[in-house]
Amino acid sequence: MGKRGKDLEPSPEKTYVNQAPFGSMYPKERLARSTIIISTGYTGLDGVAMTSLRRALRAKGLEYRVVKNTVTAIAGQEVGLPEVEQVLQGPTGLVLASGDAVEAAQALNDYLRTSRLSLTVRGAVLGGRVLSPADLTALVNLPPRPVLAGQVAGRLAGLLTALVSRLNAPA
Repeated sequence: MGKRGKDLEPSPEKTYVNQAPFGSMYPKERLARSTIIISTGYTGLDGVAMTSLRRALRAKGLEYRVVKNTVTAIAGQEVGLPEVEQVLQGPTGLVLASGDAVEAAQALNDYLRTSRLSLTVRGAVLGGRVLSPADLTALVNLPPRPVLAGQVAGRLAGLLTALVSRLNAPA
């Protein structure tokens, strides 16, 4: 007969006494390095759709994680992002990006548009600010950072050219 009840000794790798649950091991470090955190509801997605979503986002350098709201809210408090708690409601999946926030939002939007998934975007945290779904839509419509930098440089060059031509013009 095998051991039963309190005679059963847990193996060292399965001892959970005084250890944090699995979910709390990753949010702290990942939340701390994320430039944007997009909150979604994943209800209604089957395993195939979830795997497809994760693969597509991973190809763009993003990470999609289903999280426990309480553990993630505590992790957000610990890393100085208490705003995360405001976008955690119901069954929650987070898109975590450590690169350009605009490109991350655009990558998620593009995937949702092409795959026609019924993933609800609830909001996001960007730079300590909570963004509504409408704010995220506006963010998606921004051109990428290199294009914006090119536009600013072009306008500055135009202003400098106009200034030089006026200074060189005969009086």
